[in-house]
Amino acid sequence: MKTLYEATAEFRKQYILNALMEARGNQCRAAEILGVHRNLLGRVLKENDITMREVRDKWRRSGRVGSVLRIVPRGHAGTVNPGIRRERNGN
Repeated sequence: MKTLYEATAEFRKQYILNALMEARGNQCRAAEILGVHRNLLGRVLKENDITMREVRDKWRRSGRVGSVLRIVPRGHAGTVNPGIRRERNGN
């Protein structure tokens, strides 16, 4: 049986990965979903050793057909992600 700390850390990691998947890899959007500042999310990703490659791999394994995961590289916060923009505008 896992310790409480191990179980909590595993849950936190899966919860963050799910938010990143819902946001299609957009860290700013994932931070909004989680209700935290994007800088805090970046620190949490680093502390929990969560990489965007891991998010991409999870996305591919999920079998979401017809959806493309577009990941905006760190440091490109001003980059427009067309997939996210369409969702927000409802188009």
